[in-house]
Amino acid sequence: MKTAVILLMLAIPAVAADVRLAWDASADAAGYEVYRTENSGAYPPTPLNPALISGTTFTDTTAVAGTTYFYVSRAVSDSGLKSAPSNEVFAVVTVPPTVMVTLPASNMIARGKVAVLLEASNAARIELRIDGNLRSTAVNATRLSYQWNANKRGLHTINAKAVGPGWETEVMKTVTVQ
Repeated sequence: MKTAVILLMLAIPAVAADVRLAWDASADAAGYEVYRTENSGAYPPTPLNPALISGTTFTDTTAVAGTTYFYVSRAVSDSGLKSAPSNEVFAVVTVPPTVMVTLPASNMIARGKVAVLLEASNAARIELRIDGNLRSTAVNATRLSYQWNANKRGLHTINAKAVGPGWETEVMKTVTVQ
């Protein structure tokens, strides 16, 4: 069977621990098998999918965040003949960053100097915005401290954003200044 299956990565990850794969259709294929390993070139004899895949896409929902996987596929004919493995592709399943506003307390009533503290994990960058205005950033840090001069009366919004590889996480807290 002369079949060339080209595997392409569409998105890594689509959501936490999902890896989406897509490939070009093969004219002689009744379906496809996908193989996964954590060691390049060392594939198990059993495919990841329990039944033949009829289309040209597959989502690996069993991937574990923080792991690198390698994939190949094979076209399978009606008579059960399998093509040679496709080109190998890999996916690094990233862990999304987290961020929280530790200070000030939720729904705090304040005036004057207010300590703002953001705490994050898996973040390449942390951003602090107050009322939509960027006030401070930290790179490759787990904490960001800021002294806010809260003198304008009213309800104010504190936004914290953590940016990691392929991910952004944002949280919001409100503070009333009297």
